[in-house]
Amino acid sequence: MGKANNRSKEILKLNLDYFSDFKLLYEEGIRFYANSKDIVFKLNIKKDVFSNVVEIIQTSQGENDIYFFSLWNGYFSVIMTDLTDSHIYSDLPAFIKNWNEGKGWDWDDDAELIDEYDLDWLIITIKEILPKYKNGVYDKLENHFKCFSDLVIFLEFVKNNNFELRICRN
Repeated sequence: MGKANNRSKEILKLNLDYFSDFKLLYEEGIRFYANSKDIVFKLNIKKDVFSNVVEIIQTSQGENDIYFFSLWNGYFSVIMTDLTDSHIYSDLPAFIKNWNEGKGWDWDDDAELIDEYDLDWLIITIKEILPKYKNGVYDKLENHFKCFSDLVIFLEFVKNNNFELRICRN
């Protein structure tokens, strides 16, 4: 329990929610889930019988040693566009191609596992493009910079704790 408590303290210092302000405007979001490899991951899904609307429910950070980073689809689209524009499409991680093609996790109400190679690629690549959000073309987008900076810290937390990483629509 002590190790989980230390992880919890470390990650909870970070802003993990860049979505809830947009949820009130009925915007879509993206969520990255991190969990210890000895935890069986399962989304808490609530489906409205009448409207067929699916809602993913996660009550609190660290519950069952699962942590999540939520971001507005607008933030996610900006960074994914930068990632896809700056790399050969066939070299992109599968979860990015699935998002771009509207299939897999982007279409289903399921979370897609991101392997360690793609996690490393994501950390390195976001770090490479991060300066343009602070000092370059997007210097007016301070919230984008904060979101992407915190996302990198979250992803490094996942890597350093040897956690699994998943992505799904919020």
